[in-house]
Amino acid sequence: MDRLETMLQMQKDLQARLGTDFDTLSGEEKANFMRNHRGYLADEVAEALYEMPFYKLWKSYDKMSEDEIKDAWQKVKMELVDSFHFFMNLLLCAGFTAEELYEMYMAKNKENHRRQDAGYTSDVSYRDQAVDDVLAIIDPSCTVLFDGAKYTSTDFVSIMCHGQEQPEMLYHTDVLTLGIATAMCASRYHEELAKCSDEERALVEKTIEETFNKEAVPNG
Repeated sequence: MDRLETMLQMQKDLQARLGTDFDTLSGEEKANFMRNHRGYLADEVAEALYEMPFYKLWKSYDKMSEDEIKDAWQKVKMELVDSFHFFMNLLLCAGFTAEELYEMYMAKNKENHRRQDAGYTSDVSYRDQAVDDVLAIIDPSCTVLFDGAKYTSTDFVSIMCHGQEQPEMLYHTDVLTLGIATAMCASRYHEELAKCSDEERALVEKTIEETFNKEAVPNG
């Protein structure tokens, strides 16, 4: 993790030297930056493929020596390092930290294995099955403010599922992930509620109302 943090910081410093401060970019400026650097990334990947031995199916590589092949693969690596520079720019522009990248990768890797175990077929909506994994990404230490009281990000999801107004963020969290999780939770909540009888539904609503009417204890 330390090495990834180091690379991201070095790339951020390089971009600052080139005139880009990710912390001050507007939404429109971020979109323009990512649009441009997506293209630069694609160019570098194409250059890596151009250097790759045996890439062109219509070309004979029989006359290449082992040393020439080894040198060619080294060029591929260098082009991929160039590609990684632009990919890091996309990560930094999106607001990624090394820790967030690690956590989200681990969650998605777990989900990818789960899909393979279950059978990765076209007749299943895999996005709908990822609720628990998305929720696992949310940082439970993130604090949000609602009606003058502090709640953890998990509480925030519950509040949003109940249709309350969006609380004010006190400090950084992954808003995109939080929004996706909120939408998923809300969908699941309403689906499950629709299965309940009128009596059960009334009890659920009463329980939720009593929960939110309690005096919240601020996080440390």
